[in-house]
Amino acid sequence: KSPRGGYHCFFRYREGFKNYKHLGKHGHIDIRTEAGYIVMSPSVIDGKKYEVLKNEPLEQMSDEMFNFILELNEKQAKKAKKKAAKKSIQKIYGKVSSNAQA
Repeated sequence: KSPRGGYHCFFRYREGFKNYKHLGKHGHIDIRTEAGYIVMSPSVIDGKKYEVLKNEPLEQMSDEMFNFILELNEKQAKKAKKKAAKKSIQKIYGKVSSNAQA
């Protein structure tokens, strides 16, 4: 458990996963597979400890959870593409608008 009340869940490595950040409605799901790092027990942040709640061998992630996370990532990627396209259009429109006024 993290010092701020979050949870770190560990599963056996599964092909098809990458590092994902800020998934979900409020962006509270991060996935770490290869590279990167995780802060965990016995680390202490601002005087508060990370703690182990369950110390057992790692299990395989269920197909349901695996598919759910992949779907979240796809939704997030689509939103990011829409946002980038909108920004690009606004940038172009701004240039066109500025040139028209000159």
